[in-house]
Amino acid sequence: MSTAFAAAAAPVYELRTYYTHPGKLPDLLTRFRDHTCQLFEKHGMVNVGYWVPVEQKDGDRLIYFLKHASRDAAKASWAAFGSDPAWKAAQKASELAGPIVIRVESTFLAATDYNPALPALSGSHVFELRTYTTNEGKLDALDARFRDHTMALFKQHGMTNVLYTHPVDADKGAGKTLVYLLAHARQEASGPTPSG
Repeated sequence: MSTAFAAAAAPVYELRTYYTHPGKLPDLLTRFRDHTCQLFEKHGMVNVGYWVPVEQKDGDRLIYFLKHASRDAAKASWAAFGSDPAWKAAQKASELAGPIVIRVESTFLAATDYNPALPALSGSHVFELRTYTTNEGKLDALDARFRDHTMALFKQHGMTNVLYTHPVDADKGAGKTLVYLLAHARQEASGPTPSG
């Protein structure tokens, strides 16, 4: 099997950030809650999680992760979603008072070999999305540090390891970037943390 084929056939995560017009985030959240999430599942996408920033300065944003069976499956799912009459109707109805979204950012990510099974969390949590960019050729060393030490230390200090990934596209940092997600039981616990 060729490397390109293997990459296209491997499961991928998609990190998406939606930037909304001022005051339109509630409209976007309603559309996702009432329509979009179900339509994603209908078209083969897995809803991993949805978050909004805690700090007001970062407001007007929705951040979420989807999981796809492969990069090719993601392309097919998005095409089917975009042409679904139910999506078109939901989008039109939600934008009667004007557009909601200014722009969307999307990054495809592959799970690291030390990515944990998604935890079943109960109670209230604050999530922290972190991105580390290494010098050229140093990503393996960073992965080894997380695999062999950092994740266990995070757990020891009350943090929950949720997701550990690498971007798959060069323009998004492939080969030099670690993108990961932690859960904290409460906001105060997510204060400054040392770099992993």
